[in-house]
Amino acid sequence: MEKDIVKHFFTGTGSSYDSIVNLFTYGADRYWKKKLLAKVPKSRKILDLACGTGIVAFKLAKMNPCCKIVGVDMMWEYLVEAKNKASLNSCSEVQLICARAEEVKLRETFDCVTSSYIPKYVAADVLLKNISLNLKSGGVLILHDFAYPTNFVFQRLWHLHMLFMKIVGRPLFPKWRNVFDELAYFVKNSRWIPEYLEALKRFGFVDIQVEKYTAGSAAIISAVKK
Repeated sequence: MEKDIVKHFFTGTGSSYDSIVNLFTYGADRYWKKKLLAKVPKSRKILDLACGTGIVAFKLAKMNPCCKIVGVDMMWEYLVEAKNKASLNSCSEVQLICARAEEVKLRETFDCVTSSYIPKYVAADVLLKNISLNLKSGGVLILHDFAYPTNFVFQRLWHLHMLFMKIVGRPLFPKWRNVFDELAYFVKNSRWIPEYLEALKRFGFVDIQVEKYTAGSAAIISAVKK
């Protein structure tokens, strides 16, 4: 993972994450996660990497009541928020583990591995090497993250949105200052989509698909492990 970039961005933001991610994507995050969830096959065991506050993990549990769900995140404060959600909603089906997605060692394999917003932070070969150990043959991998639009008009709109986040977001949500200041540069310069598409082939994945959403500002890659 980019050295400490996640802690640099997200320390102190766990309690406000759900609100911020919906507010500053104008609700598109919910749409993207619906698209991710629609790609999840019927499974007995699902691993959600970089699960954060459990947005995807708890939806997976609701969709698959007899399925074992394991959520992994390196930010303990985010897992505290997830545990609070589980307590409030009497949801004990999700197991939460504090660890890095590219390093976590589990003694079982899963039918499906999902992850939202991690690919831009972790080199494809590093993450896929660990995922391959945790995903069974025939299992499905689904990765979601931001993307930089390719259309010139949408690029201009995207930059205006990022400027709006910086101008409006920083004074209102000071704990998110690093994200508002640096996320635009980080996303614009990320090559996570081509890098993961190439790496998935090297790791023997098949049926590799990429779909872009919301004028190309987000993407989902799915693939099946041989």
